[in-house]
Amino acid sequence: MYVRPFISKPSDELKSWAFARVTLGLSEDDYLDLSVAELNALIDRWKYDQSLLDLRTGLICAVTANCYRDEKKKSEPFTPMDFGLPFLVVPEPVKSKAEIAYEKYERILAQTLAMGGKVVKRGSIRA
Repeated sequence: MYVRPFISKPSDELKSWAFARVTLGLSEDDYLDLSVAELNALIDRWKYDQSLLDLRTGLICAVTANCYRDEKKKSEPFTPMDFGLPFLVVPEPVKSKAEIAYEKYERILAQTLAMGGKVVKRGSIRA
């Protein structure tokens, strides 16, 4: 008869190791070479991929519901998001490098002006 040994509650480190090895398919060396930020980025990407799979299920539900939808009662068609996917991770739109640079410029400009500085731009002074 097999007796299962007593295992205490796993630590967060052990859980992250198991997730990385089993779910993400990382080797032991790959896992040990990752920083915490890199592991979190991989986990976030995995969550995003899973949400896309869930979105496909919502799409099937939406198509089926729209086939039988009474247009007098519900004029707007159903969408995949209407079918109980609160855990769905909706990706933020990808910004171009120019948009990111402009946002950084705007933040720096606002901080400079908030601290009483002046910004010289093409021969003029904004205050």
